[in-house]
Amino acid sequence: ELRVPAPAVNVRLFRVRPFAAAVVAVLGATIILHATMILIPILTQSLMRASARASGVALLGISALSAITAPFGGRLSDRLGRRGLAVVGSLCMAIGLGALWWGTGRATTAQVGGLLGLVGIGFGLSGPARQTSAIESVPENSTGMAAGAYYTSRYVGGVLGASLAGAMLGDAMTFATVAGAFAVLALVALGVALVSLGLSGRVLRRVWQT
Repeated sequence: ELRVPAPAVNVRLFRVRPFAAAVVAVLGATIILHATMILIPILTQSLMRASARASGVALLGISALSAITAPFGGRLSDRLGRRGLAVVGSLCMAIGLGALWWGTGRATTAQVGGLLGLVGIGFGLSGPARQTSAIESVPENSTGMAAGAYYTSRYVGGVLGASLAGAMLGDAMTFATVAGAFAVLALVALGVALVSLGLSGRVLRRVWQT
């Protein structure tokens, strides 16, 4: 890619710290999302013996609150900058996942849903800041390539998240293995928060050519 005149992905873009940080952070965030979507039905239905409806309502916490919070996250990141909001959102994810680790085997389905809601708030706060930082930190003529690399990282994160969930559970679907999986995901979320420190600390104002 460094030698061709028109590379599919200009790897030099990864020299731009806010862009590289956003791509790595969204990889970790998507690993968390897809792994959680696999782990929760196993926890609630197979281990806690909850109904499919109750399991779906619990999962609604992460998806609904993420969707509700995301517009506010975008507005706040425009006011406060990208870095701080991405770090705060990632820490919310880490706290929610850590609580799921601690509460596995003790929490009710409603409590699981509430903790997933905290994780969803974290996604909603951090997602717009990551995405905007990735696009606005590269030259204007590279925004399409940057967006492609960013979303490719999301797709790769989805595959890794599903694979990681299966690897962590192995052949034993028990409270202990699910708790261990949530502990690993909490550590991933802390890693995402750490990487997010590389995002832009301010809003980059650019004049777009039309």
